[in-house]
Amino acid sequence: SAGKTACTQDIWGGTAYPYLQSVDCSVDEELKDFITTTTYSAEKIQSLILEKCRIDVSNIPKSEWLKPVQYDANGLYCIKISIGGTEYKGSYLRSTILTKANTGISTIRSTAYTISYNDQTDEFTVTCKGYGHGVGMSQRGAKAYAKQGWTHEQILAHFFPGTTLVKN
Repeated sequence: SAGKTACTQDIWGGTAYPYLQSVDCSVDEELKDFITTTTYSAEKIQSLILEKCRIDVSNIPKSEWLKPVQYDANGLYCIKISIGGTEYKGSYLRSTILTKANTGISTIRSTAYTISYNDQTDEFTVTCKGYGHGVGMSQRGAKAYAKQGWTHEQILAHFFPGTTLVKN
């Protein structure tokens, strides 16, 4: 996670499940590679926007090409992004635009991202916190809690509030 998990409705829309709401996971902030940065040339971003969105951004200021417009209540996960002036789900950048060629594998680690454009280097920098979509249990956080002595029952109750673990 990005220090807190994400609400399901913020990432995927639809129903707000009470057991898939944001919870604290600040232990993730202490893990290796919690924050990652990836840099892309403006030429590469322009090409990807044209290829994936069919939008020609050549007459739009570069600072407007990729612009997060809404974050979740924690200010971490991007819910909506403007790409070339058209709004998309925040996850669209990770799932469709910034993926390795022909693999569908994202080149950014999380939907908890910020974007900056540097006109001197003509590059975009995407800075991510955490790893993955952020909904539900943070695997790395769960491992950190287990190392602190938490039981599996405590970990599951923390990440899925309001649920009850039953034995069959």
